[in-house]
Amino acid sequence: LKSHMFMAFNPKYGAVGLIAFPYFLIFELLAPFLDILGLVAIVTTYLFGLLNVEFFMLYLFVYMGYSMVITWVSILLDKYLFGNTLSAGNVLKLMFFSILESFGFRQLMSIFRISALFGKKRKQWGDMVRVRNKQSEA
Repeated sequence: LKSHMFMAFNPKYGAVGLIAFPYFLIFELLAPFLDILGLVAIVTTYLFGLLNVEFFMLYLFVYMGYSMVITWVSILLDKYLFGNTLSAGNVLKLMFFSILESFGFRQLMSIFRISALFGKKRKQWGDMVRVRNKQSEA
């Protein structure tokens, strides 16, 4: 995002500059902070006895259900509309892991994204050198 900031809100780049790039800039940059802030708010309100547990459980069920349905529809659309060659077993695995995603993985990814944003650069990739594959020549 930083190296292409010149595209943000620039009509010269059409829909990418006016819609797509600002979306990624605003929502993808803020999403991990909002995830962690929401988690802290839930824990804090629970500790102070301000959380309506019944409402929270219902809300959590609806949120996770909506998230799973969106993921499942995406998987099935990818498989049947775009000709993806995933086996039925792999489709079921993806659907199963979409359930597990809401139980810590998403929050862990938010922490990693925040730490990467403020972290130091540790390694440079360097130059990649192409090497011929001897098997393909045979």
